[in-house]
Amino acid sequence: MPGAEEFLTKPVNRTELWLRVRNLLRLKALGDQLAEQSIMLKSLVEERNTDLRACEQRFREIAVNISDVFFLREVPSSHMARARRSDGPG
Repeated sequence: MPGAEEFLTKPVNRTELWLRVRNLLRLKALGDQLAEQSIMLKSLVEERNTDLRACEQRFREIAVNISDVFFLREVPSSHMARARRSDGPG
């Protein structure tokens, strides 16, 4: 956004001018650094979100197919329930 950042009065004090220019250059450098870090963080968040979506998809596939691996059966409350690998119920 173009525009005046500083106003100087005449006669110009060289020390004051130097300090103001230095401060403006520092602000510019910090702004640039912030923009770069923001881009980097956005990229990292997108990467992590992609990984999370992939993990969520794998979890959903496992949850849908879990009955193909394990089955649950009713057992008397006096017995400990166990899950066992099976090719089907029974």
